[in-house]
Amino acid sequence: MRKWLVVAVSVIAMIGVTGCQSKSSKSSSSAGSTMIKVNHFTKQTLQKRYTTISDLVMKTMTEVSLQSNNKTVSKSVKDGLSKIEKIRLELANNQSQDSGDDALAKTLVDYAKHSSDVLTAVANNDGKGYQSSAQAFFKQAISIGQQSFGGQVPESVRNYANNQQAVTNSGSTK
Repeated sequence: MRKWLVVAVSVIAMIGVTGCQSKSSKSSSSAGSTMIKVNHFTKQTLQKRYTTISDLVMKTMTEVSLQSNNKTVSKSVKDGLSKIEKIRLELANNQSQDSGDDALAKTLVDYAKHSSDVLTAVANNDGKGYQSSAQAFFKQAISIGQQSFGGQVPESVRNYANNQQAVTNSGSTK
């Protein structure tokens, strides 16, 4: 009888250990999986993303126009690209209740791409690429502001454009 008790306890212990091992392997495999977070942005939160993207690009473009040192510009580019990519991914995973907000999110994904193009051109010291991507960026920034946000273009874009216009006007009067 004692022999059977030892065998039974051993079998139960082995089953228990085996069960724990299979449970832990299941949880460890599911812990490594990637979850995609779905966002439900409103028009106001989309406008904040639009403004943030614009501000990141304008910061770098201002540093370039002020001929800041390479270390400052490089850090600005790196930070800007990282933040814009994060925003782009958030926008790409947007599923709003309003189809207009979904369409706006898709437009802002494209805007984020144009913004990254500007910063990448700066990083690559590509003058022609910088000019063309900056022009595309400004056209799109103004278009989005006019069509989607009642003509509200981010302050950083307006300030940069006004400063560039002032520089151009002062250079032409000399």
